Amino acid sequence: MCNIRSAWFILSAGVAGCALVFSSVGCAKPRVAGDGFVMQPELIDSELAAAQEEELLPIILDVRPQDQYETSHLAGAQQIDAAEWTRLSREDANSLREVAAWQARVGALGIGPKDAVYIYDDGHMLDAARVWFILQQAGVRNAAVIDGGFPAISTAVSAARLTSAASLPPRPKKFAVSTRGGPVVPLADAQQVRRRSGDRTDRVLDVRSPGEFSGKDARKNPRGGHVPDALNIPHSKFVNENGRLKSNDEIRRILEQAGLRPGEAMTVHCQSGGRSSLAALAIARSGFGPVSHYYMSFEELARDEKCTLIGAAEK
Repeated sequence: MCNIRSAWFILSAGVAGCALVFSSVGCAKPRVAGDGFVMQPELIDSELAAAQEEELLPIILDVRPQDQYETSHLAGAQQIDAAEWTRLSREDANSLREVAAWQARVGALGIGPKDAVYIYDDGHMLDAARVWFILQQAGVRNAAVIDGGFPAISTAVSAARLTSAASLPPRPKKFAVSTRGGPVVPLADAQQVRRRSGDRTDRVLDVRSPGEFSGKDARKNPRGGHVPDALNIPHSKFVNENGRLKSNDEIRRILEQAGLRPGEAMTVHCQSGGRSSLAALAIARSGFGPVSHYYMSFEELARDEKCTLIGAAEK
């Protein structure tokens, strides 16, 4: 028997307090979110119209600060606190492996494992990509980051898609603890990075800035530098001048020019998981890899005395 799920999408009609409420049926096959990684904002109007007709509306997550959300957001979007998700996911090395806890948080947002989910932030795509990665670990596979975030959305969608009105609260779902398959970008840990350091068949890709990579900019870390034989491609190389992700061909070319080969496994990291979430998404989307993500990143490595760092300078 089909399970009925309720979703809400509020269309601004230019009249205060006027809203249309739709329900969607969970037994139908969900639409794929974007291309499975990224959703182009120019397609939002047509995609939401088609989803509305099929009663398969996606869950939309706005991960910008509350004040930005209250000013304007996609109608029907739920605001979530990206800073809180960052804190919870980085409390210790096992935080993201507590799948049941994350599934409870995700289920409280009305998200089930088969739902299509769109995520957007203020345009940098770092918070949106981080939430995308966390959702992947929790078992939500059908999720996409909206390319260019809200700045791109606000110029691409019709005025009726934008509102400052609060969305209806979600109806929580029970998210089954067991999930089928694995995330498109698996979670890696410090031990794996240490083991892969110096292994030219399983590379470590550091997407921090050149200054951080060299050790000149140690941030707040006790040590600076990078792991032996790591490659450095700043995450900004994957984004074009318009703040949108570069094409898959461009991403593959950047990786090959850095010395990586198609089909070669790699583990990506940054300082605290945001920049590397975006890089991991872009690499996986391009078909280059496979790629795993060392989410705890250099912030943890710098404190790990077992880890050799090149160019390391003690603070």
